[in-house]
Amino acid sequence: MLSTEGLSHFYAKRSVLQLDRLELQPGSVTAVVGPNGSGKSTLLRILACVEEPSRGRLTWQGRPIHTGADRRAARRSITLVEQHPLLFRGTARENLVHALSLHGVRGAEAERRSAEAIDRLGIGELAGREARGLSEGETQKVAIARALALQPAVLLLDEPASAADPRSALRLYQVFEDERLKGTAICFASHQVEDAYRWASRLLALTEGRASTVTPEIHFRTVIPETGAGPCVVR
Repeated sequence: MLSTEGLSHFYAKRSVLQLDRLELQPGSVTAVVGPNGSGKSTLLRILACVEEPSRGRLTWQGRPIHTGADRRAARRSITLVEQHPLLFRGTARENLVHALSLHGVRGAEAERRSAEAIDRLGIGELAGREARGLSEGETQKVAIARALALQPAVLLLDEPASAADPRSALRLYQVFEDERLKGTAICFASHQVEDAYRWASRLLALTEGRASTVTPEIHFRTVIPETGAGPCVVR
């Protein structure tokens, strides 16, 4: 679906990312781990067609992405939630409705999708609040709900649980598992290796922009104990 080959990126002639190949397929969950400054956010921005790589090839649905028009077309199906997302002015619910309108979804369908995403994230109490006045964790939840409402084919998330409490993080990863089962390709960056191993089917470790071998994809199902203590991965 979305793949890279021979990828490298530089800032002021300094190499920040070197990656031979990465492929995101429908129904896969890829976790990118590594310390701060390892290139995780840069990789996600390149995958999202927000930033153009210095070298290498990015391919969407078998077609190379070369031009600005190519990137704009790919972004219709690829959604990135950055670690510190920016919300529009207005309420949290209006943020979702407005994002959908930018993608051509309006009226009753936009309202339905917004309500469903808000419910899935359990943020009904935030829906009517002014988005710019939310806390960091609340902002992150609204941004993720906004992304889910768009129903992207590829969902990219930068440290999605960094500002979440354990209960909220568990709910969040359960939602990602539901998306995986629907066929969405998910790639998230995290410095929490335990979350990466628990929820991802593939793992990519970055150190100073260089990647270790991507682990072979493991097909699994996630079992959530009734105690709510945390998920158990059955491989």
